[in-house]
Amino acid sequence: MINDPKLLVHLAETVNLGSLTKAAEALNISQPAVTKSLQVLESSVDAHLVERGRKGASANEFGERLAVYGRVVNEMLRRANEDVAAWKSGSIGHIRVGVAPSEAPAVLDTVIGFLSRHPRARVSIVETGIIGLQRGIETSSLDLSIGPIGMLSPPSGFIAQHLYDDELSLLCSCNHPLAGRDNLRPSDLAESDWLGHAAGSPMDVLTGSILAASGVVGIRSTIEPDSMFAFSKLLRSGRFLTMLPERCVREEIESGAVAKLKLDLIGARWSVGAIHREGSIAPALLSSFVAHLISSLS
Repeated sequence: MINDPKLLVHLAETVNLGSLTKAAEALNISQPAVTKSLQVLESSVDAHLVERGRKGASANEFGERLAVYGRVVNEMLRRANEDVAAWKSGSIGHIRVGVAPSEAPAVLDTVIGFLSRHPRARVSIVETGIIGLQRGIETSSLDLSIGPIGMLSPPSGFIAQHLYDDELSLLCSCNHPLAGRDNLRPSDLAESDWLGHAAGSPMDVLTGSILAASGVVGIRSTIEPDSMFAFSKLLRSGRFLTMLPERCVREEIESGAVAKLKLDLIGARWSVGAIHREGSIAPALLSSFVAHLISSLS
């Protein structure tokens, strides 16, 4: 029985090069060590494998069959060393990314671009709220959390990197009665139906405080969507108002499907960042991904 794959590798090099001396040089060991390996292998299988003569070394039929396995081991070692180098350089690996729903549209576009540059990398994406992002980072179920910096608090041992600045905007469908109106009054907004954020959530608290500071009170949230897809679809129905980061609906605004309401808001700045643990499992790949996010989103 063969228990040491090194024996097969030594056999394959000997057969490939036709010489014990050349095999020893290629393996960076002594010729007696190669000879010893072949003797141990032949003893293990209880069969003669290599003919040795003045013209070198050649395998018999059985020796050639076993040399095939040695070549496979050599190829696996070559691939393993390539993967080690690629891992260290950030070319391969698996990153688990958590993203707030409001940032998901922008982040998804950058992930596609990143994977086109790193085809051997793999990215898992989890869309979750602020609490889920924080918990994912702290428990290491996520390698990276992307969301509003003001709401995500990096614990000790974590790094927070700024990605881009946005602003929270009042939005409605282009068919909504308030779309395009000048001289809006806070009371106009209070009389409309709203798409709200989950009651008591950090986003709900923030948007409520901004609206209150801007004189908008008493609004009624008719529906609380839990995804950007739901927000977008309901917003375009023409019935609702909502407050969202402008970047997440940029395409709808540019196409004319969604309109920004003309009302100055107090404290509506929205800064987005990425938080990850120092010394993550794939530091090179993670660094490359964050660098790509910054260059793509800035």
